[in-house]
Amino acid sequence: MDKLVKFFKEKNVDRKFSKLGEGHRLGDASVQHPASAANSKHQSTSFGNTPPSSRPVEATLSRITITESRDTSNQTVSSTQNERNLHHKSVEAENETQALREIHAEKPIFTPKLLFWCPNLFGDTVVGSRDEVEQAIQNYLLSGSVCNTNEAIVLMVIRGIEKSKLPSSSNIPLSELPSISEIKQNRKQNIVRILQNLINAPENPVYRRLRASNKLIQDLLSIDGLESFLTLCNFKKTMLPATRPSEQQQVEGTDEKTTVKNNEDSVEEYKEAFYVISEEDANNKEHLEKLLNLFTTADPILPELYRNTKVYRATGRTLTCIPRDHLPDEFFSQTKEEFRKYYDQQHRIIEESRMLLTKAMRERLKTQNMRSFRYAVIRVRFPDNLLLQGTFYAMDKLSTVRQWISECLTKPYLFRLYAPPSIQTATLTNAPPTVPVELTDDNVSLSEVGLAPSSLINLIFNDRIQQEASGTSVLRFDLSQSIEDI
Repeated sequence: MDKLVKFFKEKNVDRKFSKLGEGHRLGDASVQHPASAANSKHQSTSFGNTPPSSRPVEATLSRITITESRDTSNQTVSSTQNERNLHHKSVEAENETQALREIHAEKPIFTPKLLFWCPNLFGDTVVGSRDEVEQAIQNYLLSGSVCNTNEAIVLMVIRGIEKSKLPSSSNIPLSELPSISEIKQNRKQNIVRILQNLINAPENPVYRRLRASNKLIQDLLSIDGLESFLTLCNFKKTMLPATRPSEQQQVEGTDEKTTVKNNEDSVEEYKEAFYVISEEDANNKEHLEKLLNLFTTADPILPELYRNTKVYRATGRTLTCIPRDHLPDEFFSQTKEEFRKYYDQQHRIIEESRMLLTKAMRERLKTQNMRSFRYAVIRVRFPDNLLLQGTFYAMDKLSTVRQWISECLTKPYLFRLYAPPSIQTATLTNAPPTVPVELTDDNVSLSEVGLAPSSLINLIFNDRIQQEASGTSVLRFDLSQSIEDI
């Protein structure tokens, strides 16, 4: 009996080993993992070819294989679904961006155009760029010079003085250069001195001759219209003999230098341009005094900044303050790249100092900002969500803005103005950068208070006026009829 049991055990072991395939040595590189061999064997074997005793094992392995395949397929489906979701999200984000672009395209930012006019001469019939208005004024004066020669030429000289600029190239240090106002004043005083010398001492030949090569006369001749003014005063340009030191020739030797002069008197004669007035014309005091009186009393005729008042109604998602990148280049004394670099630098300094600035630092920031901007576009927000827009010089006082607002109202309402929270107002007032600042000092310029080159200020009426103006427009009729939506 024991031998029979042992026989069946050996047969059972042989049968199990036969399912594992052929035998291999331990050092053989082509050994296959038993589990993988068994899996491949079970996958290629059907229940009909296996004996009844091994069918439960085969069924269990089959169920495990099916479960693994289902898990793998579920993971594949899940990853595919995630990819689809990400794709849909990216498409939706792109569509939203495109929609925003279309909104901005449909509602463009109303970029202000810098306009000028000359109301004293043309009223509001001539409004355009500075060059266009300058040309219109020049044509007007030239046409008037036929009938009123004295007035026209004097006005052209005064215009030329007002358009004076700093010298482009100079060896003088920047700190010692005169300001524009000083240059204008010096030129005006020099012309007055020439006329006064002729009136007071017409017999003096020194006052009746102006050397063209003189630096002072050269500076005056650079003024537009001055040569015509000298002709009007009866000066005549002529070439006269003059003297100058002759050029000395130096002969260099090995041990010493000797100087050789061309002539014994070391003077060379030549002809030079002079503006000369005769003694008879210099004695015509009435004519010279008339020109002097015109020159000292006449006001310059120059293009003035056109306010270009606009009224907008803020609707939907809109920018109520014009970004600096959308302003014309004429608004800046520097290029936009130079200004952006300077602004970022100042912003970083303020952030690092946490708004704890000394008085000297505030003064330096204020001076730099005043030099950076030439013009400012101001928007005033009314309680009914209307925006009143106008263009100003950056150096205009706050009182100019307040007067402009009053002129746009139907009645002289009392109101208060508040500047929005900003870094600039915080640096100037040491106030927290999140608190609106009431604008009370009308003597400060727009640059000093941080409203240049563009800003939005809030207008608030008192309660009684607000109730009185409720339901009706507080703006002038012509402005209320020209409201645009932005």
